[in-house]
Amino acid sequence: MEITLTLKTSLSIGGYLSSLFFDKATARDGKGLPLIPASAIKGALRIEFVRLSSSTCKSPKPEEMCEEPNLCLACRIFGNPAREGKLRFSNARLTGEGLEVFKTYPSLAYEGRYGVTISRRLRTAKEKRLFIEEVLKYFPEGLVFKANIDGFEKLDEEEKEQFVSLLEFLKKVGISIGGRKTVGYGRFAFDYSLQEGETKPIQRNIPASNSCVVVFKPLEPFRVSYIKAREYFLPSLSYIPAPTAKGALAFRAREFLTSDEFKSLFLSPHSFFTPLYPSSGRAPAFPIPLSARTCKACKGFGIQLGGEKPSHGVKDILLETFLISKLAEDGILLPKEEKCPYCGSSLVPIEGYFRDEATPVKVEPSLRITTKLAVNRKTLTSEEGMLYSYALVDPSLEEEETTFVGMVFSKDGNSLGKLDNIREVYVGGGRSRGMGKMEVSIHPPNLSDDIEERCRRLKDALERKAEEICSDLGLEGEKFKEKLSQRFYFSLTLLSPLVLPSDMDLEEYLGSQLKEEVKLECAFAKLTYLGGFNEATKMRKWLMPAISQGSCFLFSTSKVALEEMERLEREGMGLYKFTGCGWVRFSLPFHYELLEPK
Repeated sequence: MEITLTLKTSLSIGGYLSSLFFDKATARDGKGLPLIPASAIKGALRIEFVRLSSSTCKSPKPEEMCEEPNLCLACRIFGNPAREGKLRFSNARLTGEGLEVFKTYPSLAYEGRYGVTISRRLRTAKEKRLFIEEVLKYFPEGLVFKANIDGFEKLDEEEKEQFVSLLEFLKKVGISIGGRKTVGYGRFAFDYSLQEGETKPIQRNIPASNSCVVVFKPLEPFRVSYIKAREYFLPSLSYIPAPTAKGALAFRAREFLTSDEFKSLFLSPHSFFTPLYPSSGRAPAFPIPLSARTCKACKGFGIQLGGEKPSHGVKDILLETFLISKLAEDGILLPKEEKCPYCGSSLVPIEGYFRDEATPVKVEPSLRITTKLAVNRKTLTSEEGMLYSYALVDPSLEEEETTFVGMVFSKDGNSLGKLDNIREVYVGGGRSRGMGKMEVSIHPPNLSDDIEERCRRLKDALERKAEEICSDLGLEGEKFKEKLSQRFYFSLTLLSPLVLPSDMDLEEYLGSQLKEEVKLECAFAKLTYLGGFNEATKMRKWLMPAISQGSCFLFSTSKVALEEMERLEREGMGLYKFTGCGWVRFSLPFHYELLEPK
């Protein structure tokens, strides 16, 4: 269903952006174009629905709203804090001639208006209560906004009848959206059209395989819940956790997979879903290892000595730190603090995600904070004590198209290939209010990645670095290299958090998995806590300690176990693998290709 809103007055919708010049800024997208947030549309329609129907829900307070199973029509259609509504609303975006005007003259459409707070008791202006609010100006020809409402086919006959009656009523009288409606702001002419039929999924015929690359392309801002430290603020992760991606795919896949195929792909311990990290296109992306270092003065990948944003590159110190510790065993002590070779500044850790290409590229999704308030449906004013903020990942703020890329491993290659029938999913919170819509694409895995070759290159890099350090110190490098050659060295990098059994440390656990004795030589690691929200139980998850993603370790062993390493990369390590924990990479190229700043 598509709705059309034609603006007939000035418009002010707060709580979407902040401004240095206005006390209250009206809503815009990342390109500065006006929009009507889906939450404002949904709220306005619900207010009118409650007013015209026999619904008994009058308050936005959760404790005063309907409870299962005795839900009123409004809660069944629009949802409430304990239940997601059947309808999903998108942001209304500017279309037609008005869009071209805004692209050409974006600043002419807005203006600041002064106001003052009046004391209702004294009927005079309150001292120090002058404010400026930004409004979208009225255009005589009208600005036309269009939005979509999905899920109409899910309504039962009574719900459809009531909802269509509401739309017909609004088509005649119009609707008010946003702030300061009592002084004439936010008046719209309303129209709608039903879209008949459903589009069939596109068959791309991806060959059956035991693994595939999953790419989510955000079409709307989204947020993924994390540990909630404050009641009034909802943070968001900057990546898509494995359970979130797995649940979104499963919700769509149930429409075309058989019961056995669904169980095999989503409920079997033989299927492993990884987190989806920010990237561009379908290039794989990983967390930056904790062993990465960059210049404190000029941070970032790539060597650019001049210009507006100079960068002196990023190097990895995992192998170098290990070699320094081995020399220390022989009584040769070296300073651990290193300086940037270009400016002499200290080297500091760098965090985030990198796109795995010939030269790694840091990827940093843009987050923005938006503030919302609940509206009392009886008084049509803001509800006291119901102001809250949350963080959003907003793709419209990016200059380069951002995607989120991960992997799925499964022994059921036929069912895995059918995931390519999914065209779009909804991810994270606020899905019914214009957030979380993503385009999905499935691709064959990169079969050229060979673990034996990675391990060989790490061994060569370790020997080269050892020879370089010995040469700088005037030591005999051959004896040192001979000492290193007695063991087989490999790195282990956590691409997602790792939860170990309570009775084993990492060294013991890895040895039991590789069926060989292993020795921990060097480590860069930190502890984290896993939390989140369970959609099925509607409850927060218990906090669980884990070794953080990005942690990296260097191990040695007397015998190579490449087959077991390949198995662990496919199946994961540790506990809670069904939630995406334990995704690992042995001998990650990052550790041996960035021995010098790049």
